[in-house]
Amino acid sequence: MRLLWHVEPAMFRENPLSVKAWLGWIVQEIRASRAVGAPLKQGLVASQPACRHVNGAIPGGLDYQRPVLQREVLATARFNRFAHARDLFDNTCNFLTNDTLLSAYHEAARDFDPDVIISFSENRYLKEAFPRAALLFAEFAPYGRMFTRPALFLDPSGHQHTGLLARRLPEMLSGPVSHGTLAALKRLWGTHFEEPTRAHSSGQRLAEWLSEKAAGRKVVLFALQPTDWMTYEGAYETIPLSGLVMRWGAALPGGWAACVTCHPHQRLTTEAAGLIGEEFPNIFVAPPDLGAGVSELLLPHVDAVAAVSSSVGAQAALWGKPVAAYGESSLCGFGYWRLEDLDGAKGLNDTERLLLLRFLTHRYCHPLDRLQFEGGYLNGFLEQWRQAGWSHDFFFDQDAWDPEAAENLLRPAPPKAAAPAAPAPSPGGPHPARKTRVLLLNETGVLHHAGCLGVTDAHRRMIAARNAELSDEVDAFEVKRHFDRLFRAHPFKDEPEWFDRAANFLGGDDCLGPLIDRADAVAVNGEGSIHHGAGMPYLALLLAAHRKGRRTALVNALLQQVPDAARHPLSMLTRISHHN
Repeated sequence: MRLLWHVEPAMFRENPLSVKAWLGWIVQEIRASRAVGAPLKQGLVASQPACRHVNGAIPGGLDYQRPVLQREVLATARFNRFAHARDLFDNTCNFLTNDTLLSAYHEAARDFDPDVIISFSENRYLKEAFPRAALLFAEFAPYGRMFTRPALFLDPSGHQHTGLLARRLPEMLSGPVSHGTLAALKRLWGTHFEEPTRAHSSGQRLAEWLSEKAAGRKVVLFALQPTDWMTYEGAYETIPLSGLVMRWGAALPGGWAACVTCHPHQRLTTEAAGLIGEEFPNIFVAPPDLGAGVSELLLPHVDAVAAVSSSVGAQAALWGKPVAAYGESSLCGFGYWRLEDLDGAKGLNDTERLLLLRFLTHRYCHPLDRLQFEGGYLNGFLEQWRQAGWSHDFFFDQDAWDPEAAENLLRPAPPKAAAPAAPAPSPGGPHPARKTRVLLLNETGVLHHAGCLGVTDAHRRMIAARNAELSDEVDAFEVKRHFDRLFRAHPFKDEPEWFDRAANFLGGDDCLGPLIDRADAVAVNGEGSIHHGAGMPYLALLLAAHRKGRRTALVNALLQQVPDAARHPLSMLTRISHHN
């Protein structure tokens, strides 16, 4: 079987390097597949830097690659990323035809002839250029993430407004279902969503704050996203967050108030939030310590949700809340409720909510750690789908739903057992059996700053000079994503116990845990990250590695005004290399 990965050659976000997380997943999956001899040839269509990164990170390189120049792709839209994104969505601007993309895709179809393509974004040209190939669109699973195992959905229809949730939701919510299946789904919902959400200490504080602000009014949650995210800018419009909040707030019917929460990657400024609250008495913005990255904790306590494409919208549907979907995203399947019509809007009933959960936990969503690290998992799933004729109905075979498999999908994976430590070096030098494997965290070369590139190159050279090799690298963006999850679960406290909790959380992470397990040593690049109270999760990561029996090193670090409790993880380090 031939699998072609597709990572958009010209990104529509302000930071094109945000694709680095996707590239890391691709690298890990290819390594795992090759380690077990899975019969899967894998190629990549992406930008030149992306192809170079992935090809260089895989022993033996990719089976096929087709680099595409971002400059040539954007030239069709006169270098307007917004127009380029709308063209990919085929939303309202059909007057563009990107011949550069089509030419690259046709070449890949001819030279690699993939059986299946996995894309991390909506792209109308893929279906045209690869008529023989099956398509899958991947993104984080649309249910709650705070208490569940990280997962991706694999959608055969589309990434957003052309996906199954938008186009075939009624089929998910209909059909016969046994009392036993409903009971099993209800247990899953209670165990992994409702109970931990209601019991979370931050959720209780949020509920109290919300009740005080609402003052007896119904509340709609405005779940915001960064303004340059693909479904915001590509399928909706360009508008500042503050403008969007005011537009939505002005549309609310009487007796309703709006609670605004922001994505951790972009928040309203304190000044903007203050001005909005002064001029719109029915809008209140959650304070930074309560309202960034914890929107799902508010879902039991609000009456509706408004969003463009945020997964909080799909989570709201699972809670039975009406969803006001703006733009063209997967949320459109839950209804085109307008904010002006909230008084008459309805959410899914109890049975429909459980049937939606059944669909999501069947063949639609998959554990991220299994996709990355379990060689043969992805190949096995694709082979099953091929035997079903690449039919979209394969995802609707609900009679095959397995409650145990659903439980394993949702339940956070237990911490992995530590791999055996590397043999100790002999007195005369390194152990002759193999090189020491080093996991490097906070690799900053992705920033493409000259200094960061130099530091990354120096670290790689120093590791090689010590008869060692990189087992894995985790870049600054990917590390931050895991730290965001940590802070949602365990807000920082200047006490040793916080570092213990954080080390357990990060060491048991489905992605970071296996990376630590297969390394002999773990090094953190502390470049500009650990000072004035910042960067404490890096120290917790090193503490987690120490407890797994790994040698630990903090390098290139400026240690200045760190919290007192940081002495706890610092005392466990094998080596510290810092600037005074």
